[in-house]
Amino acid sequence: MQTEQTIITVPLNRLSLSPDNSRKRRSPAHIAATLESLKVHGQLQNVVVTPGTDADHYLVDAGGTRLLALQLGVGRGEIAADYPVLCRLVPAASALAASTAENVIREDMHPADQFRAFHRMVEAGQSTAEIAAHFSVAESVVVGRLKLANAAPELFELYEKGDMKLDQLQALALTDDHDAQRRAWFGQKGAKVEHDWQRQPHRIRERITAREIGPDNPLAKFVGVERYEAAGGGIRRDMFSPAVYFSDAKLLEKLAGDRLAAIAEAERAAGWAWVETHLELDYSGQSRYGHGPYHSKRKELSPAEKKRMAAIEKRLQEIRQLQHDDEDEDGDTYQALEAEADDLRGERDQLEAAREEWSADAKAKTGVLIYIDQHRGLQIDRGRLKPGQKLSGGKVQGGKDAGPKKPTLSQDMLARLEMQRAAAIREHIAARPSDAMTLLLQVLLCELLPGRASSLLSVNATNQHLADAGGKFGEIKKAPARTALERRAEKWLPTIPKNGADLVPWLDKLSQDQRHELLALLVALSLPVAQQHGKVLAARFGVNMATWWEPTADTFIDLVPKALLAEAVTEVAGKPTGDVLLAKKRDAAMAETAKQLAGKGWLPKPLRGDGYTLGKPVTSAQATTATKPRGGKAADTPKKSPAKKAPAKKAAKVTKKTAAKKVTKGGAR
Repeated sequence: MQTEQTIITVPLNRLSLSPDNSRKRRSPAHIAATLESLKVHGQLQNVVVTPGTDADHYLVDAGGTRLLALQLGVGRGEIAADYPVLCRLVPAASALAASTAENVIREDMHPADQFRAFHRMVEAGQSTAEIAAHFSVAESVVVGRLKLANAAPELFELYEKGDMKLDQLQALALTDDHDAQRRAWFGQKGAKVEHDWQRQPHRIRERITAREIGPDNPLAKFVGVERYEAAGGGIRRDMFSPAVYFSDAKLLEKLAGDRLAAIAEAERAAGWAWVETHLELDYSGQSRYGHGPYHSKRKELSPAEKKRMAAIEKRLQEIRQLQHDDEDEDGDTYQALEAEADDLRGERDQLEAAREEWSADAKAKTGVLIYIDQHRGLQIDRGRLKPGQKLSGGKVQGGKDAGPKKPTLSQDMLARLEMQRAAAIREHIAARPSDAMTLLLQVLLCELLPGRASSLLSVNATNQHLADAGGKFGEIKKAPARTALERRAEKWLPTIPKNGADLVPWLDKLSQDQRHELLALLVALSLPVAQQHGKVLAARFGVNMATWWEPTADTFIDLVPKALLAEAVTEVAGKPTGDVLLAKKRDAAMAETAKQLAGKGWLPKPLRGDGYTLGKPVTSAQATTATKPRGGKAADTPKKSPAKKAPAKKAAKVTKKTAAKKVTKGGAR
């Protein structure tokens, strides 16, 4: 049934917003954008009005945003107060229904259609700024939609059909490489993407930026994009969010180190007894540094500092309000405001820290610890004592006098080594169905019959093998044990039915040995990286890390401080050689380390087992695993666990004790 309607023209100053208008929230940005559209295109749609209480006055029941935009134009002096507005007059009884219908029964233009419209306008010679004005959107929206043109045709087609969401297509548009986009969406040989959770936008971004450093990295936040780009660092920008990815980890660490050094120099100039800097320092590392008995006094802020502090607080309050009102469905505005808030909070913390005043006695006996905290960013802790130091009778005891600080592996390096060991354990389990069965039974017993025993770890039905290698640990993908395990998986993948209904009949046709082999592979793939259990598992299953890992530039030498390189060389070649290396420049020290450690079977302490000894590393034929670890073709799963082979004529003379010694020599057990 059609409602009685009349088209009339009403001067703008005789219109006001109706209390019956259904839309109550409107962002200032959207009102301003509507004004720009009205200025370019004029009024394309009538506003819906009902008679007001006064003669010649009308209430706007639908089209309130257009009314507010026109009133904004009057306030700016861009539109006359009596600007004629085309209105559709409806009875008062129909006002609420008309207002609700206009706001509910509507459909925004599909982004794919936006892309085509924008693309045609660009081809016609219009700039992105002009297109943005025409459509009342930010220029970044136009640039972002045009960025979708770089998607591979078959991927864009999936999006148009509704088989892909906009945020997924935006994640794929992070790279212009169509092959990289296809790999991120479909996966690749040996690592297919087959589940919805694998195609979540953040996981797509992880696959595309696996060898890059993300925006949440504390060093990236500390250095900043501008300083990094000025030094020649390459970046990848996400057109659909403020995220920036850094491609050069070494440059980022160097810039962070340089900035920390500059901060440290200022602290030394202030007269502190010592100053230490760390690119990263976890809670356990921080706790090694004691607090002296001194406390700082807080001085008054200068007038300029007070003014800046007030401006920071005001802007932070504005940001909180803007984030509360943000209606951007992609969350880009929210993330940009959050990044600005992080910078402001950091500046505020620095202003607060500058208020500290320390006595000359405190500076003479304590020092400053400067480091990057994973969550809080730059930290400058004054009045700290070095590890082992204490104040007794007004004098510093221990610490420096007790000997030089022993170099330690970073948390990142420990994580890398644990991933290497996890990869070796997985390959061993995949090669040993009996060990896989034992592990699976143990886990099930502990979980289903509680109180019987405790399990070393839980086996989860997720592919932990795929989850490990990503982000800043991209080199783990080349680990020999991972390569061997992937060869095993590749052998099975072509034979497994894609239809779930066909799986049980297919499994029924497998022989008992084939089932055991498949079970071993699946258990192996599901084993998580368990830092607290890695050493125990390696010892229990006889995993010799000297077979699977060696110190190269990618795995160790280029990733640790020179002091740790010297320590490793000292273990292999003696203290004089280590001292000489410590005096060399970084590049020369790395080259010498590679030369000294090559073929020696040296392992960092986290990878060593109880039977670790230096010597020639065991070969794949001697190893307790059944595959060739360094580029060799993976062997099929054996019928029984192989032992080390002795020459045929002497096999009978090799006792169990002798064989055990030979297998143990040169590597961890």
